[in-house]
Amino acid sequence: MAQSGKHGDRRKLEGKPEGLGHSPFSGLAGGTKGAPESAKKTPLGTPGGVFAPSGQPSGHPEVLVQRERKGRGGKGVIMVLGLNRPDREILVQAAKKALGTGARIEGDDLVIQGDQADRVLGWLTGLGYLGRRTN
Repeated sequence: MAQSGKHGDRRKLEGKPEGLGHSPFSGLAGGTKGAPESAKKTPLGTPGGVFAPSGQPSGHPEVLVQRERKGRGGKGVIMVLGLNRPDREILVQAAKKALGTGARIEGDDLVIQGDQADRVLGWLTGLGYLGRRTN
């Protein structure tokens, strides 16, 4: 008796179903060996990052993290003081990605939107900076 209806005319496959034959994620377990050059970059966006081979940040070893609300309509921001110029340029983009918030340079300081000083300090410490929180 022949089946009719929406799926009645489908062919029956014989044997074991094989699926796709490959996993699109199988290459991810091996690291960045087969990845494009852009995926091999460090979290700071450059192959060497901003760090010297010893793991210490280049330039100023200590940064200050302070909270500020003056002149910003009551909105709190975090100011990171004591970064040298090349580090600031790279850290702006890295902060936006890592912290999921706005970041910019004002004068000599890195300004990160939101009242999240502890989170910023933890992130900078994870990058190898020595830092402390003021006020």
